[in-house]
Amino acid sequence: MTVRVEKAAFNLRSKLSELDRPVGTFGNQVLATEDRYEANKLIGGGRKNLLINGDFKISQRGDYTSATAVADDTYYLDRWKMRENTTAITIQHNKNISITEAGGDGIKTNSARVDITSNATGYWGLRQVVEDYAAVSGQTVTFSCWVRGVGPKVFFRLWSITNIGHGHALTEDWQFYTETFTVPAFTQAAENSNGCSVSLTNYAGGGVYNQTADWCEVALFQVEIGRSPTPFEFRTEAEELARCQRYYVKVPANGYSYLPTATDTGTGTGGSAHSRVHLMWPVTMRATPTVTGSNYNLQGTTHGVNGYQSSGAIDVMYEITANAEI
Repeated sequence: MTVRVEKAAFNLRSKLSELDRPVGTFGNQVLATEDRYEANKLIGGGRKNLLINGDFKISQRGDYTSATAVADDTYYLDRWKMRENTTAITIQHNKNISITEAGGDGIKTNSARVDITSNATGYWGLRQVVEDYAAVSGQTVTFSCWVRGVGPKVFFRLWSITNIGHGHALTEDWQFYTETFTVPAFTQAAENSNGCSVSLTNYAGGGVYNQTADWCEVALFQVEIGRSPTPFEFRTEAEELARCQRYYVKVPANGYSYLPTATDTGTGTGGSAHSRVHLMWPVTMRATPTVTGSNYNLQGTTHGVNGYQSSGAIDVMYEITANAEI
C-alpha cells in the first residue's frame, strides 16, 4: 500500500537565514513565552519602581537649586531624607541635566548633589523609606542609579539588614551602577522601625573620612523586584506629585483671605468674631498629618484641614503644611 504525504512548500533559503538571526539568550526566553502576560513579566514591564520621586522632579519644601546646608534626619526633596553624622554637607537640586548613555542620545532629568564643606570623619546618606514592607518581603530587588563625583566610594544600602553592598568608585563622568539584595522576611518589629528603607550613602562601616571639595551627584534612582536592572520608569510630574502628596502637602499663603477685625461679625461680634478655614488635601494622605500654620487653630485629617481664628486683628492666611512622612 502506498501512502502519500503532502506538505505546503516553503522557501528553504529564507528558513536557513533564520538560523543566523541574532536573538541572544534573553531573546530566546522571550520567544519561548506563551502570551503577553508571561512576556511582560519576563522583561519587567509595567509599574516597577518601588521608590517615589526617583528622578528628583518634585520639591515642595523649597527651592534648593543653590547649595543648602543640611540638618540630619531631615527631608528636603520630596520623599528623600538626608542623613549625616559629624559631616558638614550641603544638598543641591539640579534640574534639566543631561546624562549620555554609551551609544545613546542622552537622557534629560534632574539630580541631587551632595557637597562636603569641611573635613570630617562621618557619613552622609540619601534615604527613602519604602512604605509597603510586606509587599517586598523575601523578594530579590535590584538597585540602580546614575552617579558621578569626587571622594570616597558610594554604597547602595538596604536598611532592613546590616549588609552593605560593594563600594562603587566615583568618577567625574556619569556612571551607571547597580546592585542586588534579598529583602528579609517581613516582621512587624522591622516594619515599626522603618526597617525597609533604601539608601545611597558613603557609609561603609566605622565612618568614612570626608574631605572638603568631595562631592557626589545622583540621578534616576530605581529599586525594582528582580535580579537585573531595567530602564528607569519615568512617570509624569502630575502623577509623581500626587504620590508625594500622600506624605507631605504645602498649601501656599492666601493674601486675599482676610481674618476678622474687631468690627467684623462672625459667630459673634467685635473681638469674638471668627474666621474659619476648611481645605481639602489634593489626595488622601497616608495618615493623619501633623499640621502647621501660624495664625489658625488647625485640626488636620487624612482628607483635609479645618480651623478657625478669632484674634480680632486684620491678617491673611499664611502657609499651611501637612506632614505624614514615615
